[in-house]
Amino acid sequence: EPVPEPEPEPEPAPDPEPEPSPSPEPDPEPSPEPEPSPEPEPDPEPEPEPSPEPEPEPPTPDPPEEDPAEDIDDLLDDLVLELEVDAARTDAAVKIQSAQRGRATRREMRERRRAATRIQAAQRGRAARKEVAARRREETGDGTGGDAAMD
Repeated sequence: EPVPEPEPEPEPAPDPEPEPSPSPEPDPEPSPEPEPSPEPEPDPEPEPEPSPEPEPEPPTPDPPEEDPAEDIDDLLDDLVLELEVDAARTDAAVKIQSAQRGRATRREMRERRRAATRIQAAQRGRAARKEVAARRREETGDGTGGDAAMD
């Protein structure tokens, strides 16, 4: 007895935007669903004949081992490079610190020279006033230094 082929399912159309309708439409009548048809049972496939197991491949030779001395040399080279970079950074830091100490020292020396100059100027002024007062005493001979306003 021939088996009817099922109808292909129609692809769903994209939903159009709903338009407002003034009145509700009556529900359409449901279409009768087709009855599922029994599918024929597939014929059992014959089992494939066992194929002979492939021969195992001969083991590949291990790659030649690297000389441990080369690894040590590479590690030493890396270490030396790292130490040189650290030394360069340290040298740069030392130079910066030295420059800063030099600026600070020059500033301090400049301030000390200015302070010494002020002290010397004050001392010279005092000595000059003392000398002028001594001359006036000699000229007047009274020992008061002349003008009473000079006190």
